[in-house]
Amino acid sequence: MIRITSDQVTSAIRSLFRTDEMIASRCFAVLDGVVSTGKIIVNNLIDPTWTIVQEPLDNATFFGGSMDASTFSQAFAALRQEGDVLVGMLPDDPRIGYMPPDLAYDDRVLEFYNRPFGEGLDSSRRSKRRVGKRFGIAPSRT
Repeated sequence: MIRITSDQVTSAIRSLFRTDEMIASRCFAVLDGVVSTGKIIVNNLIDPTWTIVQEPLDNATFFGGSMDASTFSQAFAALRQEGDVLVGMLPDDPRIGYMPPDLAYDDRVLEFYNRPFGEGLDSSRRSKRRVGKRFGIAPSRT
């Protein structure tokens, strides 16, 4: 696992992330350097097949590219040494099966996006919404 800064993010790294992920704007804010204190981890700078981004607000963690269960577990172990890990995934995401068994919580959330500016959730204009799952994993206590 290689830690990089947003200055080192290439189009190949950026393309590993889906724009329709839960709260994807936070992921791209770290990749673009808008949020400079986030973490970016890649497996290979030249030809990456996976990347992890963690933003600092609530440690929301994003997995881009193709990652097997073993690599996923290793990444979680490394991140848990540094603090909480929060992951949002859509209910049909196959990576849900990779989640470690000792979750602090497993919950469902509604995500509202593209809401008209200045209008609340009770607006007569419908906002797009998705139901996703959020997993909270507390730091490892070793």
